Amino acid sequence: MEVRFAVASSDGKTVNAHFGRSAEFMIYLLAQEGYRYVETRRNTPACGMEHHNDDRLAASAALLSDCRGVLVGQIGPGAIDVLVEWGVLPFTMSGDIGNALRVVINSGRFALDEKLPVI
Repeated sequence: MEVRFAVASSDGKTVNAHFGRSAEFMIYLLAQEGYRYVETRRNTPACGMEHHNDDRLAASAALLSDCRGVLVGQIGPGAIDVLVEWGVLPFTMSGDIGNALRVVINSGRFALDEKLPVI
């Protein structure tokens, strides 16, 4: 079983972006042995300076609907609800992407294959 995880990052190195303000999400495949970068998906952010757009929030969740989870620096309660409705579990974390993905892998929360499929 492939386990895809999205990461919200403004610099491609750290988990540091707010879900609703993220212009892109990096997608990784996870396995017991580690992880592999797959692609970056462009996103239209749902949040502006003072409010958020519900349609854009739903579109962001749909964009990640093939992922089991998303790592973000921050996320609001409305976005959490929308993601969970789409079957995507949000995790707030900060720091190095590799370290954050290893925390997810080592959590035992997801059934991970021993080997990553070749793409």
